[in-house]
Amino acid sequence: MPLDDPQPAMDWDSLCFNAAVFVAGLIVLEIGSDKFIEHTAIAAHRLGISQTLIALLTAGAEWEEASARQSAAGFSSVTDRSPLYN
Repeated sequence: MPLDDPQPAMDWDSLCFNAAVFVAGLIVLEIGSDKFIEHTAIAAHRLGISQTLIALLTAGAEWEEASARQSAAGFSSVTDRSPLYN
């Protein structure tokens, strides 16, 4: 059964451009994240804050998220066990 509309030819220029922009974006993201971490460590050193604390905060361990995870797990305090473990 012949097709009425044959499949259009692939636009190689657009494909190559989009692939190059994607790879360039990954490279810029990698360089930017390295610079961010380096400068965060420098700022922590200058402010006298523990680099471990800064690492936890930049990795997403903010107290709001920690308390949300704790309450979602069913903990009423730090020493209580979750009802999920019973």
